[in-house]
Parts: sequence; structure tokens; C-alpha cells
Amino acid sequence: MSTRLPREYRIRSEQMAGVYVAVGIGTPGVLLTVLNMENTPAWVRSLVVALVLAFFGWLVVAAKRCSTSADLKGIRVRRFTGTRRLAWEDVQDIRAAPNPSAHTARTSRRSSRTPTTTPAAASS
Repeated sequence: MSTRLPREYRIRSEQMAGVYVAVGIGTPGVLLTVLNMENTPAWVRSLVVALVLAFFGWLVVAAKRCSTSADLKGIRVRRFTGTRRLAWEDVQDIRAAPNPSAHTARTSRRSSRTPTTTPAAASS
């Protein structure tokens, strides 16, 4: 097992393209709505614009950071809002389940579905 570790799984570039499209569509939509609010003071509009830009920037950076890695110490999952680490001693079972959205390319033109793994943590 140690010859195959460490391993890291990150978001694919096709999935990041979806994040870029969502941010690219969402940012102008929100900003135009805020900037067209004529009854709102300019400082409030500027503050909202800054907060919206910071949020969408954080969204892109956080999406790129999302990953799952396995090393000799255990499994680490980096999410949007934090990191969770699970030591190998705490893993009771890992089950493979089909993941319909994950594909791996073979040498032929066919693709196969890759399984997802879900570790079952020890109950305290």
C-alpha cells in the first residue's frame, strides 16, 4: 500500500470551467443590479460591489483548493470551508460505489466509470 501513496484527487479542468462560467455570468448580473439601485447611497453600492467581487474571487480560489488526498498518515479532504483529516486508525471500512459523473479514459475510445470511495469513520 505504501508504494501507491501519497495520492491526490482534485477538481478537473472541465469542472473548473463550469465554476468560471457561473462566476462570469453571476458577477455582472449582481453588479449591474447593485449599480442600478439609484436610491442607495454610493458608499453602500461600493461596499456591496467590493463584497460581491471578494465572494466570487473566494469562490474560484476555494473551488481550486478542493481536493482529497491519501498519504501514510490518513485521508485529508479539503472543502470550501475547511479541511477534515481522518487517520487510518479511524477508518473501519472503505466501500467503492459507482460514480456516474466520473469517467476515466482507457487506451481505446471507450470510457469506464470509476468508483467513489466513502470511508466509514469510527464512532466515538
